[in-house]
Amino acid sequence: MLPKSSRLFLFAAVLASAHAKGTPGSPSTSAHGPGTCASGRIASVADAEAFGRCRTVTGDLTIEGTDLTDLGALSELRAVTGALTIRNNANLRSLTGLEHLERLTSLELRENGLYDTRGVEGLRRVETLVIANNRHLISLRGFRNLEHVDALFVSRNPRVAAQLGLFPALGRVEGAVLVHSNLGLSDHDLARLLARVSGRQS
Repeated sequence: MLPKSSRLFLFAAVLASAHAKGTPGSPSTSAHGPGTCASGRIASVADAEAFGRCRTVTGDLTIEGTDLTDLGALSELRAVTGALTIRNNANLRSLTGLEHLERLTSLELRENGLYDTRGVEGLRRVETLVIANNRHLISLRGFRNLEHVDALFVSRNPRVAAQLGLFPALGRVEGAVLVHSNLGLSDHDLARLLARVSGRQS
């Protein structure tokens, strides 16, 4: 058997590790103050409600495999210091609930039931934006105030239409731009977008 001092050290190490990892539905409150929570994963309605008091998430936040139809439970959220990943949520129809979100590093919207992107109008800068494989998605108008991204990937969203807005405020993109296999976007729509974000004249 380990000496008592060694057992105490091992117990403390296990506790520290568990706190660092966190658990879905139980975001750890950061030492930075009320409303600041550690990174985590939302996989259920209960998990989303547990993050409801969070104004800032330090690190990454993943919303995956839920039955959520919107993100109203996250209406207090202002910032995610890492990546916000929203994927494989078949019943998620819009991003309503993220209206106060103004700051994050990257955003991935992949394989959701989204019809539009209402809810992210507060975003003006994102380092990397990925919108992929959302087969019901019609409108990108929620991104109408987005001014800057370092990398942009929009692919396999067959119903997206430019008539409802195609990043109208977005200026030049310095990094990668990959927009393809979106059947609702004409060659003309695509050419105009690429010319604008690449700095070339159409």
